[in-house]
This record gives sequence, structure tokens and C-alpha cells, in this order.
Amino acid sequence: MDQLIAELPAPAADAKPEDRSAYGAKLARYTAVKESHAERVKAEVRVIWGDYFTPDHAKQFPQAHELVFKILKQASKARQGTALADAQELLKLVQEFAELFWQTKGAKTRRQPSLQKSGGDLVVPVAA
Repeated sequence: MDQLIAELPAPAADAKPEDRSAYGAKLARYTAVKESHAERVKAEVRVIWGDYFTPDHAKQFPQAHELVFKILKQASKARQGTALADAQELLKLVQEFAELFWQTKGAKTRRQPSLQKSGGDLVVPVAA
């Protein structure tokens, strides 16, 4: 969504009111979706952390707690602004979390291109 916001052409100074209105509507929609996505990331990570991870997982993967903390903070940062670097950092952290999650299940992972305009990779488990 940060990419869409950055690519959204601002109306010219002499733009028609309907063009200004259309720009404002798109910007508002993109921003709302971006904020919704950030909150969803936080909710999903909290649920996995709280409902799935056990004390044994925490011992086996001592970096898990700090990683979850970083994801929650980075999602808030990405939500508050429109810097693409913030969104990319969040993606990187979530990918690390996905890899760690699959490790707890004894699965190896690979990264597969997402095929989205924004790029990025999906972390998927690999059959043994």
C-alpha cells in the first residue's frame, strides 16, 4: 500500500474539484487498508506467539521473544507512516518469524517470489 500511495499522482494546483476528491478518496482508502494490514500482522503474530509457542519453543529459539517484539513495534511504525523502507523491514521480520515457526514444526522452508507488483518473497514449508 505504501507503494500505491507513493505512486498516486497528486492533483495539480488547478485540478478540478472532482479530481481532488478522487485523489483524497484513493489516499484515504490506501491508508485505511495499510493500517488494517499492519494491525492484522500484529494480531496474527500475537495469536501465534500466545497460543502456539510454548516455553520449550522459547528455550529452543531464544530469539523468538525479541523477534515478536520487533515485529509488533515495526508494524506500528509501518502503520504510522508511508516509508517503503518501514514496510520492507516489517516484511523481513515477518519472514524470519515464518521461518522460525516452521522450524518449530521440524520443517525446512524456502522463499518463493510472491509474484506481486511490490515484490517480496513468501516463506513456504518444503516437503521432506
